Amino acid sequence: MEEQHQPALDPDDQATAPLANHRSSVDSSRPFRSVKEAVAIFGERFLAGEIYSPKTFAFPKKETPFFSPEHDRKPPPPSEEAAVLADSVKKLKTELEETKAELKLLKDRESETEVALASLNAELHRNMSKMARAEAAAAGAAKAVVGRGPSPSLAQVLSVEEEKISQFWWYGRTS
Repeated sequence: MEEQHQPALDPDDQATAPLANHRSSVDSSRPFRSVKEAVAIFGERFLAGEIYSPKTFAFPKKETPFFSPEHDRKPPPPSEEAAVLADSVKKLKTELEETKAELKLLKDRESETEVALASLNAELHRNMSKMARAEAAAAGAAKAVVGRGPSPSLAQVLSVEEEKISQFWWYGRTS
């Protein structure tokens, strides 16, 4: 593969070198601490180039000024303006129809949501009443247990049974 060799550039042509080579370079030097430092570095370089340059400075070519007749914008002809307006109206009508369809869909969803909410609310009330009845039954059972008084212990029950047996046994022997 051949290596292309670029001819040495004049100091004046160095500014346009990236454009000519279609290459660019990134300035990775540290930032300037002050404007004075930047002017001291770049100002001298540019001034020295201007002083010693054999070429005279020329402003780059400008395009035609904005106020020239070439840049005057003429209003579109009435038929073109009407076509643009008709197109805009057509787009707005389409958008309006889409919005109406979306609104109808949202209203349908809202009514479905209200029905579902009412159903869930009714189920909640049914379950709450079941819980209240169950709690009332539990409270009634607890009250019945408390109303009978303290239940006898196992020892008391056994002693009563022994007493009955001994009485039965005693009465059964004498007769």
